[in-house]
Amino acid sequence: MVDNVNRQKAIATLSAIYRAVLAAPSTADIPNIEFVFSVEDLPAQPHKPIWSLTRRVQDHNLWLIPDFGFWSWDMPALGTLDEVAQEALQREAVESWDQKIEKLVWRGKITFAPKLRRALLDAAKGKPWSDVGQLKWTDPNFKEQFLGPVDQCNYMFIAHAEGIIPPTANRVLHTNNPPSGRSYSGSLKYRQLCRSVIVSHKLQWIQHHHYLFRSNGSNQNFVEVERDFSDLASAMEDLLDHPEKAKRIADNSVQVFRERYLTQAAEACYWRKLMKRWRDVVDWEPVLFAGSGEDGMAKERNRVRRRGVRYETFM
Repeated sequence: MVDNVNRQKAIATLSAIYRAVLAAPSTADIPNIEFVFSVEDLPAQPHKPIWSLTRRVQDHNLWLIPDFGFWSWDMPALGTLDEVAQEALQREAVESWDQKIEKLVWRGKITFAPKLRRALLDAAKGKPWSDVGQLKWTDPNFKEQFLGPVDQCNYMFIAHAEGIIPPTANRVLHTNNPPSGRSYSGSLKYRQLCRSVIVSHKLQWIQHHHYLFRSNGSNQNFVEVERDFSDLASAMEDLLDHPEKAKRIADNSVQVFRERYLTQAAEACYWRKLMKRWRDVVDWEPVLFAGSGEDGMAKERNRVRRRGVRYETFM
């Protein structure tokens, strides 16, 4: 952990793992395993078996974990994920679907993914259904431009765009996996807490819950457009022309994500399932003490040589 930000991310991840272990129905549900996890937007060596926040299709060796924000993230209008979910519920209890603003909202920094996010701005520019705008930290009107995740619940439609890998991470990526210049955006899970239609370009970066996305059919829970947003206008016109369809998509999203798979219970369940599947594929079992025998028990002279510490001690 080379900086305070990554330390916060790592501690949040460890805390989420600890919660999942404590909430297990029985100790038998937690296998004896050893693993490496990364809190970088993309691990420096994506060809190795690492537990990661995100991956691309070609990163077959990376095992996906919930990102640190599922525990908590100390940023304006954030905190714990369930806290944001409760605030969204309270907001929507007094502001019904019909009271939502019939526009597409997005706020973000263009510099995090200039080509991708500029395409979003250009596609939405001047449209009557658009409240898409960029954030500049140095802008004196920043506070007026900023919208927290619950504030975005006031809108029927919320746009999503992926982010970017920091330059420091790009320099250390394995040469066989040249950086694409982008990474996942942690804001998606907060947007999915709203009873709104998520409008996203085709995603390059996969997170642990993305397999639940449905872009068509009766179970559709988001709207997918091209990565250059060339079909954004037609997608928005279709949603506005068919309000019952938009409402159904928003309701499906809430049922799948806010009410089920983005809950603490579902996250803890995912962690425990991940641990079991990891144990299924590794061909060795770790021991607590260095120099221990096959039974895992340490010899007396090596008893002080623990290979790790408990979570409580580390914290």
